[in-house]
Amino acid sequence: MRSQWNDAEDEALQGLTPEAQVIYLRGFRRYMDYRTGVAGGPVRKLSYRAMAELIAVDPDWGSQRKRSETPTLGRVRARVAELERAGLVVNHGSSRSRGLVFKLPLADAGLVRPEKEQHKEPHREQHKEPHSGKVVNLPKMLEIVPVEQSRNDTGSSTGNDTRNNTHLFNSTGLNSTNAGARDIEAWPDTFQPQTPAEWGSFLGRERLWAFHRVSRPKLIAVYQCWTQWALSIGDIRQIMACAEASLGRIPDGPEYYKNFAEAYVTERDRLSQSIQNNQQGSIHGANAPDSGRRSKRDERAAVQRQLTDPDYAINNW
Repeated sequence: MRSQWNDAEDEALQGLTPEAQVIYLRGFRRYMDYRTGVAGGPVRKLSYRAMAELIAVDPDWGSQRKRSETPTLGRVRARVAELERAGLVVNHGSSRSRGLVFKLPLADAGLVRPEKEQHKEPHREQHKEPHSGKVVNLPKMLEIVPVEQSRNDTGSSTGNDTRNNTHLFNSTGLNSTNAGARDIEAWPDTFQPQTPAEWGSFLGRERLWAFHRVSRPKLIAVYQCWTQWALSIGDIRQIMACAEASLGRIPDGPEYYKNFAEAYVTERDRLSQSIQNNQQGSIHGANAPDSGRRSKRDERAAVQRQLTDPDYAINNW
């Protein structure tokens, strides 16, 4: 997806806070409908929570800084109000059900078309002229293989062309690993990936992310933690469903699942420890009562009985 802004927008953005500029360029402007000049709505639902994720700051790999907390919704609303005061966005019927819907009056609408549409009409005009009687049969040099067939062909090499990194995950070299060579139906919920390559291959196939989205250096540590926590494919699918329900859409990369995975593991371990403690308590409860764990009331009652009952005092001295 390509997005660009004009000089009028650039002048209006000058002097605004960096967070407001990021929300406009990466939030509203990136997902604007060029036919109407409106961002949000049924085509691409936007929300304040999604805007908060855009301005969240992640520390660099190996940095000592802790990840900053996600900006509050009130802070995001203040930045959107700043864009409205600058004349960059105008509320166009935002609601709880439709999400954020804003019109971008300074943006160029109706002038930019997808690249495929720009070349469609000239291509048709070239073939309007009648062909001559001379037909040349060119030799068949390359056979086009469907994506589904090439996906199952484990013997083909997809890592030779460096342009593969710009295509979707199904065309990248990471698919040539043992994990990527499996069909998408071959990922059962009980399977536990053991390497970062397997986790990246699963996420790329599951969400059709590009290679660079699932192979960033800081994701390697995340994948290793998932392996140490013995998370299965079924666990990650549940975590992804919860995270996407909270965000309202599919995130831009696997980094968004990190906090949800940590919360899931913490709650899982807590419940497991609680069940184990209850089982141990029931076992101890079936045996004789432990004298070392007597309450103060029982101790006072035993002392009182020793003082009043001589036989009990002699037998239990």
